[in-house]
Amino acid sequence: MKKLKKMLSEGAYDSLYMELDENNFFYDIENFTTAFDGVKSEKKYAYLTYAIARNETPNLHLLLCDLIYYTDRFFYDVYTMQKWHLKRALEISPNNIDVLKWITTIFNEHPDSPFSKYELAIYNKQLESIISSED
Repeated sequence: MKKLKKMLSEGAYDSLYMELDENNFFYDIENFTTAFDGVKSEKKYAYLTYAIARNETPNLHLLLCDLIYYTDRFFYDVYTMQKWHLKRALEISPNNIDVLKWITTIFNEHPDSPFSKYELAIYNKQLESIISSED
């Protein structure tokens, strides 16, 4: 683990990405924050941006949103970045239930939501439609 933290801290993103890929690392908030505990948030954010550039997935966009929502908010106005990542995740996978749940769970009643009430209504309706079609 120290080797991975060192790679991240030193900005060796390509080597880190390859190492994690070879070890089938599962990218979620628990695994990521545990593996890189003590590494500055800016480095984690930069690495995830790199990972997205290498292999863009909704899951990586969600992880980045989790990172800047639940852990150290190292810059002002994280909501603007979250909105961009969530919208991008929906461009990749328009009916991704995890992305839609993230948006609606976090931002439906959030006073600083980056999404308008109209956008949230659309996402809520889309999520309800997906869930009802699965039943």
